Amino acid sequence: MRYPLMEEQLLIQQSAREFAERYVEPEAIRVDREAAFPTDIIKKLAEHDFFGLIFPAEYGGIGAGFLSYVLALQEISRASASVGAILISHCALAAYSIYRWGSGEQKERYLPAMCRGDILGAFALYEPGAAPGWGEQKVVGHSQGRWLCTKRPEILCRQRRPGRNLCSVRPYRAGGRSPGNERLCR
Repeated sequence: MRYPLMEEQLLIQQSAREFAERYVEPEAIRVDREAAFPTDIIKKLAEHDFFGLIFPAEYGGIGAGFLSYVLALQEISRASASVGAILISHCALAAYSIYRWGSGEQKERYLPAMCRGDILGAFALYEPGAAPGWGEQKVVGHSQGRWLCTKRPEILCRQRRPGRNLCSVRPYRAGGRSPGNERLCR
């Protein structure tokens, strides 16, 4: 079954294709070969509102929806899987986690900056000694006015740019962790 795209979705797709051809393709080989962080491309993604596609205007987004985001992601990933992975980590994993499960204060504090590209989100799925993927984490947290991480993982990500790190942790309870109730802390 086929569903026709709306005019707005087609325009976003075309805009992403042109963006990828102009800014991403010329740098893709260098970024991959040197394992370089594409700072200039990330700035351009922010300037062109790609970070805010799925978020409502109240948080600095444009509210175009997930389908428009996926169409843009497809065009950008076609030019560079590395840049596409950054866009996925930032939007669909980090920022969307805050949008979906964060407190009102966290949404107001982080989402506008994430939509503008002032904060770049990431999502670490590996922690030495823990099960692979999302699930069993060794990082636990407790609250003393705000959530703090009590066990620091050896490696969460190899971020080469300064910024805030948002972590999802399971609350610590004397005698062990309580299941579920993950919290976002910084």
